[in-house]
Amino acid sequence: MISRIVLALLLLLSGHVGQSQILRVDKNHLESDSAGYFAFYADANFSLDNRSVSPSEKLVYTRLSSKADVLFVSKRHAYILINSLEYQSSTNSKPFSTGYTHFRINFHRKHKLSFETYAQLQYDEVRRMRLRTLAGGGIRYTAIDKEGVDIHLGSGVMYEMEQWRRTENDPSSDFYKEMPKLSNYLGVEFTLSKHVSLNLWGLYQVGYDSHDDTRRNRYAMDVSLNFKLSKRIMWINRFGYFYDAQPVIPINPAFYQIMNGLRVSF
Repeated sequence: MISRIVLALLLLLSGHVGQSQILRVDKNHLESDSAGYFAFYADANFSLDNRSVSPSEKLVYTRLSSKADVLFVSKRHAYILINSLEYQSSTNSKPFSTGYTHFRINFHRKHKLSFETYAQLQYDEVRRMRLRTLAGGGIRYTAIDKEGVDIHLGSGVMYEMEQWRRTENDPSSDFYKEMPKLSNYLGVEFTLSKHVSLNLWGLYQVGYDSHDDTRRNRYAMDVSLNFKLSKRIMWINRFGYFYDAQPVIPINPAFYQIMNGLRVSF
């Protein structure tokens, strides 16, 4: 725990800072005629949310988060690495941390119909998810791409493996879940002016849990209003919502997240 907190603070202080499969990469990079270059994004955020441990425990959390993304654009493809680490606390519980690493390849990035593969590692101490690993792939279709608006859709399959803890501080209560899932997303980007943009994103995943004989549905949405302060600095206002219709342990099925912070690009 101490090492994770220290790492989060170092990221926040070093300038290399900023959930999930939420991919916020400037579409201009994916469609750029230039090739053979790297792009870096670093975010620093403060947020407030209600990601409580159980339905009966209504807590409000404060959070510091750091995010560092790396993008390499080749002539045909784009390679994306997203890293996130968050430190959370509340007045009635001990501090927790969450984090993930997500790697994605967008093949034939400039085509209207392109292909994607991805892999992800994630943990969430707040919700007692010790580890989540997943890998998958699918298609990405650009429905509308014109000045001021971009709409793209993605659909594919993935395989997910999770380690959960039924009782806090009791490693013997750990258990595992794994299943294939269908994963679908919709992304909409509006350029409202030279300095203001609006991004909307939605995700739906579904898989069949053969052990419990139930279908597990997951929904997520993300809305961000972005203000360009300079060539390399952007102020981001973000609202996120997540709903897991059938949690594998008794935790709140839904939580929201409100974030405000700076993004620096290189």
